[in-house]
Amino acid sequence: GRAFGADRVTVTVGGMQALSQTLLALLEPGEEVLIPVPVWPNILEATKIARAVPRPVPMRFDAQTGWALDMDELLDAVTPRTKVVFINSPSNPTGWVASAEQMQALLAFCRARGLWLISDEVYGRMVYDDLAGRLGVCTGRAGRGV
Repeated sequence: GRAFGADRVTVTVGGMQALSQTLLALLEPGEEVLIPVPVWPNILEATKIARAVPRPVPMRFDAQTGWALDMDELLDAVTPRTKVVFINSPSNPTGWVASAEQMQALLAFCRARGLWLISDEVYGRMVYDDLAGRLGVCTGRAGRGV
């Protein structure tokens, strides 16, 4: 593990409260959140509760390789109103897992453009073969990642 100071920790009653509070803290009315879909529906609704606009970016399914997110399509969806990119990896409900390279590229993109990256990794402990796709593993400091 890695040591974090108390000023970098917030305790909530659950993951959904943490995500909701994060969206409420980061977003102004009308700002956009890019969200790969399909996704757990509460994420879309939490975005709306924050008076922001969810911008779904479709994932693709292939019978041979499973679910995939086209990172170019995700990044091309950014508009001047985009404030947050939301990633759920491992994904609920698809099971898609971002690679370390994808997470590093996404974090670099968000930092360069002043966007926030919310990385929901609640199912990360259920992946046993590759922990490198986690945001916390990709960077020594979160920067613009939550």
